[in-house]
Amino acid sequence: MGNARRDGLGASNVALLLLKTLATASECFPPLKSAADVTVQIVTLVKDFKANQRDWKDFGAYVQDIVVCVIEHMSIIDLSKDDLRQRLAKFLDCLQKIHENIKSLRSQSVAKRLFEWTKDSQQIDDMRKKLSESLTLFQLEINIGTRADVAKLLESLRVEDVGKVVEAANRKLTDKIVLNSNLEKLQYVKSASWNKNRACLPGTRTSLINEIMSWAHDKTDRSNTVEIYLLSGVAGSGKTSIAHSIAQRCFEEKLLLSSFFFHRETAGLNVPDGFITTLARDLGRVNSSIAESIAFAVEDDPALALAHSMSHQFQKLIIEPLRVYPVDMPLLIVIDALDEGFNKDFLTILCEDVLHLPPMIRIFVTSRPEDDIMRHLSTKSSHIYRHSLDIHDSNNRNDVLIYIRHLLHEIAVRLKLGESWPTDDLIEELATKSEGLFIWASTVINYIEKSLSPEDTLLSILSESTTSLAPGKKMDGLYENILGRCNWDDVGFVKGYNLLMGTIMALRTPLSISAIRVLHSTSDARLIDRIMDSTLGSLLPTSSDVSRPLQVLHLSFRDFVTTRAGPPYFIDQKSHSQRLALLCLRILNETLQDDIPGTGYLLETELGLDDYCTIPTVSSDHISEGARYACRFWIEHVLDIQSPSEELQSLLATFLNRNIIRWVEVMISLERYQRWIPIWEWIKENLSSTPVDVDFEAEFARSVHQASVCLRGVGRFEEALESIHEAVELRRGLFAKSPDRFILDLSSSMNLLCLRLADLGQHADALKICCENLAFRRTLVQQIPDSEAYNLDLARVLTNQSVLLIFHGELEEALESIQEASRLYDRLADTDSSPEFQWDHAKSLNNLSLRLSDLGRWNEALQAVQQSVALFRQHCDASPLLSKSALAMTLSNLSNCLSNIGRHVEALGVIQESVDLYRQLVKGNRFTGELAMSLNNLSSRLLDVGENEQALVTITEASDLYRKLVECHPAAYTLHLAKVLNNQSNVLSALGRQRDALVAVQEAVKIYRKFPRLPPIYRPDFTKALNSLSTCLSDVGQHENAITLLLEAIQLNDENDLADEDRRSLLPRSELAMSFNNLSSVYSGTSQPDEALDAAQRALELYRKLAAEHPTSYRQQLATALYNVSEYQCAAGRRGEALEAVEEAITIYHALTLELPTVYSADLKDAEGLRENCLRLQYEEGTA
Repeated sequence: MGNARRDGLGASNVALLLLKTLATASECFPPLKSAADVTVQIVTLVKDFKANQRDWKDFGAYVQDIVVCVIEHMSIIDLSKDDLRQRLAKFLDCLQKIHENIKSLRSQSVAKRLFEWTKDSQQIDDMRKKLSESLTLFQLEINIGTRADVAKLLESLRVEDVGKVVEAANRKLTDKIVLNSNLEKLQYVKSASWNKNRACLPGTRTSLINEIMSWAHDKTDRSNTVEIYLLSGVAGSGKTSIAHSIAQRCFEEKLLLSSFFFHRETAGLNVPDGFITTLARDLGRVNSSIAESIAFAVEDDPALALAHSMSHQFQKLIIEPLRVYPVDMPLLIVIDALDEGFNKDFLTILCEDVLHLPPMIRIFVTSRPEDDIMRHLSTKSSHIYRHSLDIHDSNNRNDVLIYIRHLLHEIAVRLKLGESWPTDDLIEELATKSEGLFIWASTVINYIEKSLSPEDTLLSILSESTTSLAPGKKMDGLYENILGRCNWDDVGFVKGYNLLMGTIMALRTPLSISAIRVLHSTSDARLIDRIMDSTLGSLLPTSSDVSRPLQVLHLSFRDFVTTRAGPPYFIDQKSHSQRLALLCLRILNETLQDDIPGTGYLLETELGLDDYCTIPTVSSDHISEGARYACRFWIEHVLDIQSPSEELQSLLATFLNRNIIRWVEVMISLERYQRWIPIWEWIKENLSSTPVDVDFEAEFARSVHQASVCLRGVGRFEEALESIHEAVELRRGLFAKSPDRFILDLSSSMNLLCLRLADLGQHADALKICCENLAFRRTLVQQIPDSEAYNLDLARVLTNQSVLLIFHGELEEALESIQEASRLYDRLADTDSSPEFQWDHAKSLNNLSLRLSDLGRWNEALQAVQQSVALFRQHCDASPLLSKSALAMTLSNLSNCLSNIGRHVEALGVIQESVDLYRQLVKGNRFTGELAMSLNNLSSRLLDVGENEQALVTITEASDLYRKLVECHPAAYTLHLAKVLNNQSNVLSALGRQRDALVAVQEAVKIYRKFPRLPPIYRPDFTKALNSLSTCLSDVGQHENAITLLLEAIQLNDENDLADEDRRSLLPRSELAMSFNNLSSVYSGTSQPDEALDAAQRALELYRKLAAEHPTSYRQQLATALYNVSEYQCAAGRRGEALEAVEEAITIYHALTLELPTVYSADLKDAEGLRENCLRLQYEEGTA
């Protein structure tokens, strides 16, 4: 009956059902599915053998159960996903060879089988041996020597478990949600892709395109490495059109891996930062295995999503996935206009790093022949083939002829110029004058089309002598020709040319013609419109869509007018940037002078009371494209000015005094926080007198401070830190001018800076700022001891210091700080009844409770947190949002305190109220972290009262919330996720789901190990996770690994290996003692009594020291350690020592039970039972 299933199926049938479920699953990791499928085929094939039927049937069942055993244990194998997938592929290869071998035997003729069947036994033994050897890949510490051994391992497998086993194994290998989430972290520059509308005209460039496509298709390993085809050519020779054509052809023929078209004037396309991440996303589409490999790399190292080191990024996201899963078909990467977006690192990748790619990868690059590019991509490198476009080549000239004929005939049809225009002679003459330069032909035809008389314009151009010039000079000559036809005697035209072209050249990012109009006055806007309709419009791409960004036809024109052109064509970018500074300030003053819905909150919100402000939405309908540009770039344009005019100073003074705070609000809502200090330094250096007074500076600094509060409230931690840094700098300047007036403001901002640094894990910097502020505050209090304001501010700083000391593991010092703060609050409470003070007082009481709990002083902690909750409830009407958040936080702590003293039902009700409050507050990322931690605590309380299933639902929600937060702010939330995963493992263990518990705690430990210098406050959590992982491994029979993990936990907390500041902390010694205690249990469970007793005695020694230093904090742990030592000594026959230890434990448990009977009564009973057992054994030995 031991092997029976509840539905009556035998072990073999359940195993086969699992395999068939996997083999037919639609959503399954391919190698896992293949392993199941080939195993089912093996089981089916062996049934057809007539000779040695029993041996073959047993072998088939053995293969079946071996594979099922691996699948069932898949979720607990301690290997990375990538490593496990590679090993599974090797295991699959072994199964496939066995399958082929059996198929070969089955296909033998009857006559041959008559002679060969006697060798079946040897064949089966050989295949069994190979299969057993392949199992070592998975590092499973299980006995699988015989069919009986395997069957025993599968005894617990039930039909109803099949779906869970399949899901767990598949999740271990691939998690599509996580996979897609990780891939989406990689920037994908969509605007960088190819465009069929920009490809070459059909019938042109055919020989060159065919040559490139033949090279791309070639499957021979000519150089046994990747190859680069560099197509270089002068500006305007048609390189980009060729690149679009190649990309289009490769896409149609399924050869295109990725394409990236650089463009100097387009943000995101003028730097290579997004190239590798875009390529990685495209590479992930080649096959799911590569996608998973890339996703796992991002999961292991989230910083890969940022281009801090392009070479490292390329190695991890491109080279390593292709090394494991090399492609066996040609794939092409298209890179256009390299000269418009390269840097040295990117050239190094093309020159060196790409050599590590598979030879089937090809890279097609176009570029102008710039020195740096030509030097790095030299033909001396065997993997680089260079082709220079010869614009004078007969094929190229013929292509230009076809291109010109096509476009001129389109003009003739569109403008109804008749079938006789243009004649072949005119077309050929124009093609000859182009001298093979496509951009020249394109610009001329655009000019002809825009002219009033295309026929006359064509004849005029043909009459000009521009032959035999270098390409650059030829384009310059063409631009001079077109510009020279403009009416430069017209003052209006000259002004309009400078307005339009100057604006286009000076803009930091392209704007639409409608936005350019908005930036200018009504008369100037009309002038710009007339210029667009003039001959000058032929040098700009036209579109009926006035919202489309306006750019010059070709970069060669920008180069010409800003560097080589003489008067009147020359455009001075710097002077026009200065003009744009005026335009930006003017439009900002006009736009921001009116109330804009969603602004005003930085002025209205009361500082110090509401710690969780929000950021209202500012609709883009209220901010035009031109005004939005001005918001984003006015500072850059002003910084270009060295001698500010009176007009600029006047506009700037108006902006600063009336509109700057609303500008900050708009930027935060529509873009991101923009640093202010650079322009403040410029004002001080370039203006004889500051256009604002001290009151303005104070008000602005206050708003920047408040911006940090609001940004943090919506989860924008990095921007919150940027803004409070600037608030501190501004207030330092104000303090230098008037110390008495601004000392409290500076202290407030420094306090907030500490918190924002701590949000991002920068605890050392935060504590440094806090200590500076504290010394500052103490000096002031010493000078004016009776100042309520100074004493209150000192109390706030002490409260923050207490929190920060915890991150350094200094528990006693943290308690001292918060106790000093509490004494100050108690003293001030008689004279200050304001809601702000009461909120601060309640918060300090909650922090006091937390610090007392850290040291095991549960009753004192409970008393403090109850006072805190009472204060928050008393003043909830002052600020409902604040009170709810603060009350929810304090209730969570109250629940923990109640749980610590065994009042579990009360604790559950309290934490449920905390969760309910946070659910009311959550919006976006706001309060999500607080809700997640409160849910984590709720899960623990549910476990306390036996509601295990609901505990799992709750802890799963908490972990899901933290995963989302980690995606946005990994530095702030990753370690919180690890803590919750460990707790999730505990819940799963309580439900008997040991394998799922193991998976969760393995992920937690993996996270902790990513931090080489883990902050001391997180070391206990890491130690707990190592202990949990050890327990999980021990539960599945991996005792050696369990012991190894406990030894790691011991080394982690070993005083000899700690830094001085860590050695002073209680935390390492406490966690060290816990780890020794658990180590003794594992040794005991593996029949190593001497080692178990030694570990238990080490734990007892540590707990004695801790209890001596802190009598009220470690009594329970000391009693437990005494109990364990007594138990092991009794088992070792050392009855007298055992009785002595257990008597001491009973004494401690008696005292604890008097204080908390519901918590310690059971422990006291167990200790008394152990004493009775020791006395009985001692008596029996004495009478024997």
